[in-house]
Amino acid sequence: MPFEGKMQGKEITMNEMLEARELRAVKQRELLEHYGMTLISFTLNIAGPVKTSALIEKTFNEGRMQIGYRCTAERFEIIHREENHSECGWELFAVLNAPAKSVKAAMCRLEERSGLGRLFDIDVIDADGHKVSRTELGLEGRRCLICGESAAACGRSRRHSVAQLQQRTVEIINEYFASKRADEVSSAAVRALQYEVMTTPKPGLVDQKNSGAHRDMDMDSFFISALELRPAFRTFFLTGVDNALTESGCFARLRETGVDAEACMRMVTKGVNTHKGAIFSMGIFCAALGRMWADGEPLNTDTLRLRCIAAAAPVAADFAGIQRNAGVTAGEKLFVAEGITGVRGEALKGFPTLFETALPRYRELRAAGLNRNDAGAITLPAIIAAAEDTNIAARTSAETMRCIRAEFDALMKCGLTAAEWLDRLNELDVDFIRMNISPGGSADILALVYFVDILLTGQA
Repeated sequence: MPFEGKMQGKEITMNEMLEARELRAVKQRELLEHYGMTLISFTLNIAGPVKTSALIEKTFNEGRMQIGYRCTAERFEIIHREENHSECGWELFAVLNAPAKSVKAAMCRLEERSGLGRLFDIDVIDADGHKVSRTELGLEGRRCLICGESAAACGRSRRHSVAQLQQRTVEIINEYFASKRADEVSSAAVRALQYEVMTTPKPGLVDQKNSGAHRDMDMDSFFISALELRPAFRTFFLTGVDNALTESGCFARLRETGVDAEACMRMVTKGVNTHKGAIFSMGIFCAALGRMWADGEPLNTDTLRLRCIAAAAPVAADFAGIQRNAGVTAGEKLFVAEGITGVRGEALKGFPTLFETALPRYRELRAAGLNRNDAGAITLPAIIAAAEDTNIAARTSAETMRCIRAEFDALMKCGLTAAEWLDRLNELDVDFIRMNISPGGSADILALVYFVDILLTGQA
């Protein structure tokens, strides 16, 4: 859902609003007379003459869902529910077999705890037609959206203009849904990293069978690291959402967040580099997804790739500095000596190994009936054949990396069955461990495969 700056929709007259309120009261009386139980009547507090829009409807649907969750959590039995959708605003009516004051208390907690709660108007009416108030429960009245003072007092004095109230309403809605989407994306990123480390067998890499060519890490360290990185992934996404940032300003903030994330990673792993490459790649992807969300762009691979290219564009300036300083990290030294650009080169080109090779391969394998683990394991050789994996080159040499890529490319043409692939990967694991080879850069791309697939399919 894109950011919106104002309420857009058909304007309703005061007479139409008064008529809608009367019709709502009639419906409430009908339901109370028919069922004789507690009634929830839910609408939204939307200032001004516009009562329906895509933004408002999305907010109503979220409120309806949260009310349902709250009722389930409190074990309130919903006997009947119905909705009315009109240009004067959407309405939900729910008849509950539960004490009215208990229901009101639960709905007040919902209004106070939800990021959208200040926009919710959840009336609770008992079987006798009495609307239970907050004051009956010893609670304070509703607060003003803008100043935080009594909403009733601000309303009576008209302290704030309709335009101010609408602007604040839009801000509340946008902030809520941006935060919710950030949670979804960051959770998907963590799951993708966990799926990658669990994928078995993976030659030379940490998996469920062994720690590969590593002596300082295992599955536990990867799981702990992935969980600790969730706040960073969330921040990456929200950085992309911020349309006020320029391309270079966005990347500068991403890099700053990435540095902090790496420090966090090393702290929880006692100095071990479990996810440095993944932090960079996931950071680019999360920011790209944030910008897509803010601009209301549909989620598809073509748009995502273009957004990744835009988010990573400032990386190009890195290479001049690397040349000038003769490289600091192993990957940078490989660039100076061999022209190997590694993950930064992948990012600048829009991750061709992911979008052109790995993701299509993974989807093909899944469509053929393979489970996530086996499809991921068999996708890894395609990644190794296509990517410049600086982890391999740093542990051996650039020439060895090129030879391994050629060997895997040839292996890809052998027409192996899934069972034959898994057997071969187990054999290669022994060889890679003996030669101290770890295709960590390729593993990062496999994590991206899982990440993009989760987002595109909506399946964990």
